[in-house]
Amino acid sequence: MEGINSQAWRDNLRLYKQAEKEYFITFGAESLDYVYLWDPLHVDSDDLVAGAKKLRDAIRTGVPLDNTPPNPDMPEIIY
Repeated sequence: MEGINSQAWRDNLRLYKQAEKEYFITFGAESLDYVYLWDPLHVDSDDLVAGAKKLRDAIRTGVPLDNTPPNPDMPEIIY
């Protein structure tokens, strides 16, 4: 695990943000609202790389990640 001030962290974050941008262009601005790519409380640089790979794989296949709200009856509530 790399510290958040390391060059590896910054490089991996840049990689993820580029993949995220491409994903939004392909599937729309709200297409990741309910997608969990990693534990938000314990993210590390390896998670950023894995998240970027998942996004790029979805773009390559043309199939978006599951963005279904946890409770479809109340989609405005983010858990």
